[in-house]
Amino acid sequence: MKDIDRKLYEALSPKMQPDAELNRQILNLAKEDHIVTMQKNKKRKHYPAVAAAAVAVLLASSATTYAVVNYMSTKEVAKETEDRKLEAAFSSGKAVSLNKVQEQKGYQVRLLGMISGKDLSDYEVTDQEGKARDDRTYIVAAIKKTDGGILGEEDFFASPLISGYRQQDMNIATLCGGATSFDSEDRTTRYEIIDTDNIEPFADHKIYLAVQNGGFFDRDKNGQQGYLYDEKSGTYSRNTEYDGVNALFELPLDASLADHKKAEQILHQIEKDQKEAAGETETESEKTVYEFMSGLTPENIGEYATPLESTRLTCKPDSEGMVSWNYDMGKNGQAQGKESMDNLFPDGSCGMSRCLGYTNADQGLEDLYIHTFTLNKDGSVTFLVYVPKK
Repeated sequence: MKDIDRKLYEALSPKMQPDAELNRQILNLAKEDHIVTMQKNKKRKHYPAVAAAAVAVLLASSATTYAVVNYMSTKEVAKETEDRKLEAAFSSGKAVSLNKVQEQKGYQVRLLGMISGKDLSDYEVTDQEGKARDDRTYIVAAIKKTDGGILGEEDFFASPLISGYRQQDMNIATLCGGATSFDSEDRTTRYEIIDTDNIEPFADHKIYLAVQNGGFFDRDKNGQQGYLYDEKSGTYSRNTEYDGVNALFELPLDASLADHKKAEQILHQIEKDQKEAAGETETESEKTVYEFMSGLTPENIGEYATPLESTRLTCKPDSEGMVSWNYDMGKNGQAQGKESMDNLFPDGSCGMSRCLGYTNADQGLEDLYIHTFTLNKDGSVTFLVYVPKK
Protein backbone atom coordinates (compact mmCIF):
# COMPACT_ATOMS: atom_id res chain seq x y z
CA MET A 1 0.00 0.00 0.00
CA LYS A 2 1.25 3.49 -0.85
CA ASP A 3 2.14 6.07 1.80
CA ILE A 4 -0.97 8.22 1.52
CA ASP A 5 -1.01 11.79 2.73
CA ARG A 6 -4.30 13.47 3.59
CA LYS A 7 -4.39 17.26 3.83
CA LEU A 8 -7.44 19.06 5.16
CA TYR A 9 -8.20 22.70 4.52
CA GLU A 10 -11.20 23.36 6.74
CA ALA A 11 -10.92 27.04 7.50
CA LEU A 12 -11.63 30.34 5.84
CA SER A 13 -9.63 33.26 4.52
CA PRO A 14 -10.85 36.62 5.81
CA LYS A 15 -11.17 39.71 3.68
CA MET A 16 -8.27 41.36 5.54
CA GLN A 17 -4.92 40.02 4.39
CA PRO A 18 -2.23 39.57 7.07
CA ASP A 19 1.50 39.63 6.47
CA ALA A 20 2.62 36.96 3.99
CA GLU A 21 5.41 35.71 6.28
CA LEU A 22 2.91 35.31 9.12
CA ASN A 23 0.72 33.29 6.75
CA ARG A 24 3.60 30.93 6.06
CA GLN A 25 4.47 30.56 9.75
CA ILE A 26 0.88 29.72 10.65
CA LEU A 27 0.53 27.23 7.82
CA ASN A 28 3.64 25.43 9.10
CA LEU A 29 1.69 24.58 12.25
CA ALA A 30 -0.09 21.70 10.47
CA LYS A 31 -1.29 19.06 12.90
CA GLU A 32 -2.98 15.66 12.87
CA ASP A 33 -6.78 15.70 13.17
CA HIS A 34 -9.80 13.40 13.03
CA ILE A 35 -12.11 15.35 10.73
CA VAL A 36 -11.92 12.66 8.04
CA THR A 37 -12.21 9.06 9.18
CA MET A 38 -9.51 7.12 7.32
CA GLN A 39 -7.61 3.91 7.96
CA LYS A 40 -4.70 3.94 10.40
CA ASN A 41 -1.99 3.34 7.81
CA LYS A 42 -2.84 6.59 6.03
CA LYS A 43 -1.31 9.93 6.97
CA ARG A 44 -3.15 13.19 6.79
CA LYS A 45 -2.43 16.83 7.53
CA HIS A 46 -4.91 19.25 8.94
CA TYR A 47 -4.45 23.01 8.73
CA PRO A 48 -5.98 24.65 11.83
CA ALA A 49 -8.79 27.15 11.44
CA VAL A 50 -6.43 29.99 12.29
CA ALA A 51 -4.21 28.99 9.39
CA ALA A 52 -6.63 29.37 6.52
CA ALA A 53 -8.22 32.26 8.33
CA ALA A 54 -4.90 34.03 7.92
CA VAL A 55 -4.35 33.56 4.21
CA ALA A 56 -5.32 35.16 0.92
CA VAL A 57 -3.89 34.93 -2.67
CA LEU A 58 -4.66 34.42 -6.48
CA LEU A 59 -4.51 32.06 -9.67
CA ALA A 60 -4.59 30.61 -13.66
CA SER A 61 -3.04 28.62 -17.19
CA SER A 62 -2.21 27.36 -20.79
CA ALA A 63 -3.77 24.14 -22.03
CA THR A 64 -2.86 21.25 -24.30
CA THR A 65 -4.25 17.72 -24.53
CA TYR A 66 -1.97 14.69 -24.88
CA ALA A 67 -2.49 10.97 -25.32
CA VAL A 68 -2.54 9.07 -22.04
CA VAL A 69 0.72 7.18 -21.40
CA ASN A 70 1.42 5.21 -18.21
CA TYR A 71 -1.13 6.97 -16.05
CA MET A 72 -3.57 5.34 -13.70
CA SER A 73 -7.26 5.82 -14.41
CA THR A 74 -9.41 7.72 -11.90
CA LYS A 75 -10.87 4.37 -10.83
CA GLU A 76 -7.40 2.96 -10.18
CA VAL A 77 -6.37 6.05 -8.21
CA ALA A 78 -9.43 5.69 -5.97
CA LYS A 79 -8.65 1.99 -5.53
CA GLU A 80 -5.12 2.81 -4.33
CA THR A 81 -6.64 4.88 -1.51
CA GLU A 82 -8.83 1.90 -0.56
CA ASP A 83 -11.98 3.92 -1.16
CA ARG A 84 -14.35 1.35 -2.64
CA LYS A 85 -17.31 3.69 -3.02
CA LEU A 86 -15.24 6.26 -4.90
CA GLU A 87 -13.73 3.52 -7.06
CA ALA A 88 -17.26 2.43 -8.02
CA ALA A 89 -18.32 6.03 -8.62
CA PHE A 90 -15.47 6.60 -11.07
CA SER A 91 -16.54 3.42 -12.87
CA SER A 92 -20.06 4.79 -13.35
CA GLY A 93 -21.46 6.82 -16.21
CA LYS A 94 -21.61 9.92 -14.00
CA ALA A 95 -17.82 10.28 -13.92
CA VAL A 96 -16.22 12.73 -16.37
CA SER A 97 -12.93 11.70 -18.03
CA LEU A 98 -10.78 14.73 -18.90
CA ASN A 99 -7.08 14.01 -19.59
CA LYS A 100 -5.98 17.61 -20.05
CA VAL A 101 -2.31 18.49 -19.67
CA GLN A 102 -0.21 21.56 -18.93
CA GLU A 103 3.60 21.70 -18.70
CA GLN A 104 5.49 24.30 -16.68
CA LYS A 105 8.92 24.63 -15.08
CA GLY A 106 9.92 21.04 -15.80
CA TYR A 107 6.67 19.49 -14.56
CA GLN A 108 3.66 18.03 -16.32
CA VAL A 109 0.28 18.39 -14.61
CA ARG A 110 -2.52 16.18 -15.91
CA LEU A 111 -6.20 16.59 -15.04
CA LEU A 112 -7.58 13.04 -15.18
CA GLY A 113 -11.25 13.33 -14.30
CA MET A 114 -13.95 14.34 -11.83
CA ILE A 115 -17.28 13.36 -10.34
CA SER A 116 -19.86 15.05 -8.11
CA GLY A 117 -22.70 13.69 -6.01
CA LYS A 118 -23.86 12.42 -2.64
CA ASP A 119 -22.35 9.58 -0.61
CA LEU A 120 -19.54 8.83 -3.07
CA SER A 121 -16.82 7.93 -0.56
CA ASP A 122 -16.14 5.44 2.23
CA TYR A 123 -14.57 8.25 4.22
CA GLU A 124 -16.86 10.60 6.08
CA VAL A 125 -16.15 14.32 5.92
CA THR A 126 -17.50 16.54 8.69
CA ASP A 127 -17.29 20.27 9.33
CA GLN A 128 -16.06 21.90 12.52
CA GLU A 129 -19.48 21.44 14.12
CA GLY A 130 -19.40 17.71 13.43
CA LYS A 131 -21.98 17.93 10.66
CA ALA A 132 -21.57 15.46 7.78
CA ARG A 133 -20.68 16.97 4.38
CA ASP A 134 -21.63 14.13 2.02
CA ASP A 135 -22.50 16.08 -1.16
CA ARG A 136 -19.04 16.34 -2.69
CA THR A 137 -16.96 16.92 -5.80
CA TYR A 138 -13.88 14.71 -6.37
CA ILE A 139 -11.20 15.75 -8.88
CA VAL A 140 -8.21 13.58 -9.76
CA ALA A 141 -4.91 15.01 -11.01
CA ALA A 142 -1.40 13.65 -11.61
CA ILE A 143 1.97 15.41 -11.51
CA LYS A 144 5.31 14.21 -12.88
CA LYS A 145 8.60 15.64 -14.11
CA THR A 146 8.77 16.19 -17.87
CA ASP A 147 12.06 14.27 -17.99
CA GLY A 148 10.50 11.29 -16.21
CA GLY A 149 12.73 11.75 -13.17
CA ILE A 150 11.98 10.66 -9.62
CA LEU A 151 9.93 13.05 -7.48
CA GLY A 152 11.50 14.24 -4.26
CA GLU A 153 9.85 15.83 -1.25
CA GLU A 154 8.36 18.72 -3.22
CA ASP A 155 4.86 19.77 -2.23
CA PHE A 156 1.95 20.65 -4.50
CA PHE A 157 -1.33 22.35 -3.70
CA ALA A 158 -4.62 22.21 -5.62
CA SER A 159 -7.87 24.12 -5.23
CA PRO A 160 -10.97 24.93 -7.24
CA LEU A 161 -11.58 28.59 -8.11
CA ILE A 162 -14.91 30.03 -9.21
CA SER A 163 -15.30 33.05 -11.48
CA GLY A 164 -17.01 35.99 -9.86
CA TYR A 165 -15.61 35.14 -6.42
CA ARG A 166 -12.28 36.21 -4.99
CA GLN A 167 -9.80 33.49 -4.21
CA GLN A 168 -9.78 34.28 -0.49
CA ASP A 169 -13.56 33.81 -0.34
CA MET A 170 -13.98 30.68 -2.48
CA ASN A 171 -11.33 27.97 -2.34
CA ILE A 172 -10.67 24.46 -1.08
CA ALA A 173 -10.70 25.71 2.51
CA THR A 174 -13.99 27.59 2.39
CA LEU A 175 -15.53 24.61 0.58
CA CYS A 176 -14.62 22.27 3.46
CA GLY A 177 -12.11 20.48 1.27
CA GLY A 178 -9.05 18.31 1.44
CA ALA A 179 -6.63 16.36 -0.72
CA THR A 180 -5.38 12.78 -0.64
CA SER A 181 -2.08 12.06 -2.40
CA PHE A 182 0.39 9.25 -3.04
CA ASP A 183 3.35 8.54 -5.34
CA SER A 184 3.51 5.74 -7.89
CA GLU A 185 5.67 2.70 -7.07
CA ASP A 186 8.54 4.07 -9.17
CA ARG A 187 8.11 7.53 -7.54
CA THR A 188 7.81 9.29 -10.90
CA THR A 189 4.15 10.30 -10.59
CA ARG A 190 2.17 11.89 -7.79
CA TYR A 191 -1.58 11.38 -7.77
CA GLU A 192 -3.95 13.78 -6.03
CA ILE A 193 -7.63 13.38 -5.20
CA ILE A 194 -9.05 16.82 -4.41
CA ASP A 195 -12.42 16.81 -2.67
CA THR A 196 -14.68 19.72 -1.74
CA ASP A 197 -18.32 20.50 -1.18
CA ASN A 198 -20.21 19.94 -4.43
CA ILE A 199 -19.34 22.77 -6.85
CA GLU A 200 -22.16 22.00 -9.30
CA PRO A 201 -24.47 24.69 -7.82
CA PHE A 202 -22.02 27.19 -9.37
CA ALA A 203 -21.97 25.44 -12.77
CA ASP A 204 -23.17 28.57 -14.58
CA HIS A 205 -19.86 30.22 -13.62
CA LYS A 206 -16.45 29.37 -15.00
CA ILE A 207 -14.91 26.93 -12.54
CA TYR A 208 -11.20 26.15 -12.51
CA LEU A 209 -8.81 23.75 -10.85
CA ALA A 210 -5.56 25.46 -9.85
CA VAL A 211 -2.47 23.33 -9.19
CA GLN A 212 0.72 24.97 -7.96
CA ASN A 213 3.90 23.98 -6.19
CA GLY A 214 4.29 24.68 -2.49
CA GLY A 215 1.58 25.00 0.13
CA PHE A 216 -1.68 26.90 0.52
CA PHE A 217 -1.42 29.47 -2.32
CA ASP A 218 2.26 30.16 -1.55
CA ARG A 219 3.90 33.10 -3.31
CA ASP A 220 7.23 32.65 -5.08
CA LYS A 221 10.58 33.98 -3.84
CA ASN A 222 9.81 37.35 -5.46
CA GLY A 223 6.44 37.67 -3.76
CA GLN A 224 4.49 36.84 -6.92
CA GLN A 225 1.20 34.99 -6.52
CA GLY A 226 0.34 32.16 -8.88
CA TYR A 227 -2.94 33.48 -10.23
CA LEU A 228 -4.58 36.75 -11.19
CA TYR A 229 -8.21 37.76 -10.70
CA ASP A 230 -9.83 40.16 -13.17
CA GLU A 231 -12.09 42.50 -11.19
CA LYS A 232 -14.19 43.36 -14.25
CA SER A 233 -14.90 39.94 -15.72
CA GLY A 234 -14.48 37.91 -12.53
CA THR A 235 -12.24 35.43 -14.36
CA TYR A 236 -8.88 33.94 -13.38
CA SER A 237 -5.67 33.60 -15.34
CA ARG A 238 -2.12 32.37 -14.74
CA ASN A 239 0.39 34.92 -13.53
CA THR A 240 3.19 34.53 -16.10
CA GLU A 241 5.57 36.29 -13.69
CA TYR A 242 5.16 33.52 -11.13
CA ASP A 243 8.35 31.47 -10.78
CA GLY A 244 6.96 27.97 -10.43
CA VAL A 245 4.20 25.59 -11.42
CA ASN A 246 0.82 27.32 -11.63
CA ALA A 247 -1.44 25.20 -13.82
CA LEU A 248 -5.04 26.32 -14.29
CA PHE A 249 -7.68 24.08 -15.86
CA GLU A 250 -11.23 25.13 -16.69
CA LEU A 251 -13.61 22.39 -15.56
CA PRO A 252 -16.32 21.37 -18.08
CA LEU A 253 -19.46 21.58 -15.96
CA ASP A 254 -22.92 21.62 -17.54
CA ALA A 255 -24.48 25.03 -16.80
CA SER A 256 -27.89 23.38 -16.43
CA LEU A 257 -26.63 21.81 -13.18
CA ALA A 258 -26.46 25.24 -11.53
CA ASP A 259 -28.65 25.67 -8.47
CA HIS A 260 -28.82 29.27 -7.32
CA LYS A 261 -30.55 28.43 -4.05
CA LYS A 262 -27.89 25.92 -3.06
CA ALA A 263 -25.18 28.33 -4.20
CA GLU A 264 -26.69 31.03 -1.99
CA GLN A 265 -26.73 28.63 0.96
CA ILE A 266 -23.05 27.84 0.41
CA LEU A 267 -22.16 31.52 0.18
CA HIS A 268 -24.14 32.28 3.31
CA GLN A 269 -22.35 29.52 5.22
CA ILE A 270 -18.96 30.80 4.04
CA GLU A 271 -19.82 34.34 5.15
CA LYS A 272 -21.03 33.05 8.50
CA ASP A 273 -17.85 31.00 9.01
CA GLN A 274 -15.67 33.96 8.07
CA LYS A 275 -17.34 36.09 10.70
CA GLU A 276 -16.94 33.39 13.31
CA ALA A 277 -13.25 33.06 12.40
CA ALA A 278 -12.92 36.80 12.93
CA GLY A 279 -14.69 36.58 16.29
CA GLU A 280 -17.94 38.05 14.99
CA THR A 281 -21.46 36.62 15.00
CA GLU A 282 -24.31 36.84 12.54
CA THR A 283 -26.86 39.47 13.59
CA GLU A 284 -30.61 38.90 13.68
CA SER A 285 -31.10 41.42 10.86
CA GLU A 286 -28.60 39.50 8.69
CA LYS A 287 -30.46 36.25 9.36
CA THR A 288 -33.75 37.92 8.42
CA VAL A 289 -32.34 39.24 5.14
CA TYR A 290 -30.81 35.88 4.25
CA GLU A 291 -34.05 33.99 4.92
CA PHE A 292 -36.03 36.51 2.86
CA MET A 293 -33.64 36.42 -0.09
CA SER A 294 -33.44 32.60 0.03
CA GLY A 295 -37.15 32.37 -0.76
CA LEU A 296 -37.12 34.97 -3.53
CA THR A 297 -37.23 34.01 -7.23
CA PRO A 298 -37.98 35.83 -10.51
CA GLU A 299 -41.35 34.07 -10.48
CA ASN A 300 -42.48 35.22 -7.03
CA ILE A 301 -40.67 38.51 -6.53
CA GLY A 302 -43.85 40.45 -7.34
CA GLU A 303 -45.64 38.80 -4.41
CA TYR A 304 -43.09 39.88 -1.83
CA ALA A 305 -41.48 43.03 -3.18
CA THR A 306 -42.36 46.27 -4.96
CA PRO A 307 -40.33 47.79 -7.83
CA LEU A 308 -38.82 51.26 -7.43
CA GLU A 309 -39.48 52.75 -10.86
CA SER A 310 -37.04 55.59 -10.18
CA THR A 311 -34.20 53.04 -10.35
CA ARG A 312 -35.17 51.52 -13.71
CA LEU A 313 -32.20 51.63 -16.08
CA THR A 314 -31.86 50.01 -19.51
CA CYS A 315 -28.46 49.74 -21.15
CA LYS A 316 -26.31 47.62 -23.44
CA PRO A 317 -23.42 45.53 -22.11
CA ASP A 318 -20.00 47.08 -22.71
CA SER A 319 -17.25 45.57 -24.90
CA GLU A 320 -16.16 43.33 -22.01
CA GLY A 321 -19.66 41.93 -21.45
CA MET A 322 -20.30 43.95 -18.31
CA VAL A 323 -23.49 45.74 -17.28
CA SER A 324 -23.13 48.91 -15.19
CA TRP A 325 -25.79 50.02 -12.72
CA ASN A 326 -26.32 52.79 -10.17
CA TYR A 327 -29.12 54.24 -8.07
CA ASP A 328 -29.85 56.56 -5.16
CA MET A 329 -30.31 54.90 -1.75
CA GLY A 330 -31.54 58.08 -0.09
CA LYS A 331 -29.93 58.66 3.31
CA ASN A 332 -27.67 55.64 2.69
CA GLY A 333 -26.03 57.36 -0.29
CA GLN A 334 -25.39 56.09 -3.83
CA ALA A 335 -24.98 52.49 -4.93
CA GLN A 336 -23.21 51.43 -8.10
CA GLY A 337 -21.48 48.44 -9.61
CA LYS A 338 -20.95 46.13 -12.59
CA GLU A 339 -22.16 42.61 -13.33
CA SER A 340 -20.95 40.05 -15.86
CA MET A 341 -23.40 38.96 -18.56
CA ASP A 342 -21.95 35.44 -18.35
CA ASN A 343 -22.90 35.23 -14.70
CA LEU A 344 -26.30 36.87 -15.09
CA PHE A 345 -27.45 35.01 -18.20
CA PRO A 346 -25.29 31.88 -18.67
CA ASP A 347 -27.63 30.34 -21.25
CA GLY A 348 -28.50 33.63 -22.99
CA SER A 349 -32.24 33.28 -22.29
CA CYS A 350 -34.35 36.44 -22.16
CA GLY A 351 -36.15 37.33 -18.95
CA MET A 352 -35.17 38.13 -15.38
CA SER A 353 -31.88 36.66 -14.17
CA ARG A 354 -32.06 34.19 -11.32
CA CYS A 355 -29.07 35.97 -9.80
CA LEU A 356 -30.79 38.38 -7.44
CA GLY A 357 -28.37 40.69 -5.68
CA TYR A 358 -29.02 43.05 -2.81
CA THR A 359 -27.66 45.90 -0.74
CA ASN A 360 -28.56 46.77 2.83
CA ALA A 361 -27.12 48.36 5.95
CA ASP A 362 -28.11 46.87 9.30
CA GLN A 363 -31.86 47.28 9.61
CA GLY A 364 -32.96 43.98 8.13
CA LEU A 365 -35.77 44.30 5.60
CA GLU A 366 -36.24 47.99 6.39
CA ASP A 367 -33.29 49.08 4.26
CA LEU A 368 -33.06 46.13 1.86
CA TYR A 369 -32.63 46.95 -1.84
CA ILE A 370 -33.00 43.96 -4.21
CA HIS A 371 -31.16 44.13 -7.55
CA THR A 372 -32.79 42.54 -10.62
CA PHE A 373 -31.50 42.24 -14.18
CA THR A 374 -33.72 41.40 -17.16
CA LEU A 375 -32.36 40.48 -20.59
CA ASN A 376 -34.46 41.99 -23.39
CA LYS A 377 -34.90 40.63 -26.93
CA ASP A 378 -32.76 43.42 -28.42
CA GLY A 379 -29.80 42.40 -26.22
CA SER A 380 -30.19 45.27 -23.77
CA VAL A 381 -30.49 44.71 -20.02
CA THR A 382 -32.97 46.39 -17.69
CA PHE A 383 -31.80 46.99 -14.13
CA LEU A 384 -34.54 47.53 -11.54
CA VAL A 385 -34.48 47.70 -7.75
CA TYR A 386 -37.22 46.14 -5.62
CA VAL A 387 -37.94 46.66 -1.92
CA PRO A 388 -39.83 44.26 0.39
CA LYS A 389 -43.54 44.92 0.72
CA LYS A 390 -44.58 46.37 4.05
